[in-house]
Amino acid sequence: MAPQDAGLSPKPLTELIRHHREIFVSPLFWTSRHLDLVGCRFEDVENVNDATEYSGVGHISTQPSNDDGLPINDDKLIEIVKRLAKHQTYTSKVSNLTVLLMGEGRAFDERCKGPSFFWAGRSVHQPPYTVFLRHDHSSEPRGRVTLRIGYIDYGNIGDRFCGQRYRELHRRQYPGKPRFWERLSELTPKEWSEDPYLLCILLSIAQRQERSSRSRQSTTHSSRLLVTNASDSQFIYLFEAEIASELLKMLDKPNLATKQTVWPIIKRKRIPYEPCKNFHKRITAELLAPSPLPHSEAWIYNNDAGISKQEVGKRERGPEDDERGTMRQKV
Repeated sequence: MAPQDAGLSPKPLTELIRHHREIFVSPLFWTSRHLDLVGCRFEDVENVNDATEYSGVGHISTQPSNDDGLPINDDKLIEIVKRLAKHQTYTSKVSNLTVLLMGEGRAFDERCKGPSFFWAGRSVHQPPYTVFLRHDHSSEPRGRVTLRIGYIDYGNIGDRFCGQRYRELHRRQYPGKPRFWERLSELTPKEWSEDPYLLCILLSIAQRQERSSRSRQSTTHSSRLLVTNASDSQFIYLFEAEIASELLKMLDKPNLATKQTVWPIIKRKRIPYEPCKNFHKRITAELLAPSPLPHSEAWIYNNDAGISKQEVGKRERGPEDDERGTMRQKV
């Protein structure tokens, strides 16, 4: 199906449910058609420039330390970054990234399993990813603010789900028929960094932030996801989306979502590993950079469909997701 014609607004979820029920499948089976139907797309953006590279991180240690709290020398730091770039296993990659991001005085102080994706108030899918958390008690008078940054290695998606996709198509009796290979091709994105599955993870992060929010008013959540890929040892990728709470509420009650739905533009950055010596400083600056637009302005900016911003009633909290009760690592 071709993308929506220019000038047409995204359809309400109730209309999509009524006329395109075949698209309501597990996020494992999302394709570019799903993005086309809701008006969501990927867009490349530049990294922070040299003038603002380390702004906002002056109080954060830019020299990672080992378990004993001793600073890691430059040679060891370069080795850690190279392992992050070139090692194949997810365990190795997340361990090296943890050394760069977590610890006393550094940007993040906790690591845990990423939350589930919710649909119609229920947890329907658990992506295989990690979340780094930074707790800030000073900037919000009504309670702590938690910054959540997701991380996944793209190979972890393929290793875990390619077989599942194949088996599901096999169950539907496609093998040996042209439609089997056609369907398998549809599920394989032409460009890995535009895989619709990444949207699922960004939404799950925003959903968790929405459930943690104490505000009763509409807002916009900045959802960020780091992605590595064994096929690319030059760059780590940062995906970011400004996701309005109105959209999250529609996902929670899709049968009542009769208004036009605004979906985010997914911003994509390529952050080079080289020079390895200051990679930890550059990646920290990117992760802690403020949202390009204030939340209220981001909602207006993304509101191409002309949907008015409205006050909402008392926010209904969804069930706790997998971030609760999981094993957490504190440094």
